[in-house]
Amino acid sequence: MSSSYGTPRAAIGIEIPICLCRVVMKRTATQPKMRRIKAINEYQMYCPSCGFYTHHDWCKQAVIAEWCGANRPGDEHIENLWRQRYERQQQENTAIQKYL
Repeated sequence: MSSSYGTPRAAIGIEIPICLCRVVMKRTATQPKMRRIKAINEYQMYCPSCGFYTHHDWCKQAVIAEWCGANRPGDEHIENLWRQRYERQQQENTAIQKYL
């Protein structure tokens, strides 16, 4: 939460970055979605375009902070970490599908 002349402001959707799949994979990314995993009462953010997701956490602010850090545009190191994490997530999803 930042303040402007002493007036606190909450983050709004415009301030949350769009997924890096827009840059890395040249996809048409949309605003990320927040979902609540009812079985464990935790939150997670994901990209509807590519499926990239954060770790789940009980604290919404922690999930939003992770999303913002993982999808920071213009940083080559972050883009490389994003690629590695996306590939790992895809491998995990493929492994899970084999057992379903």
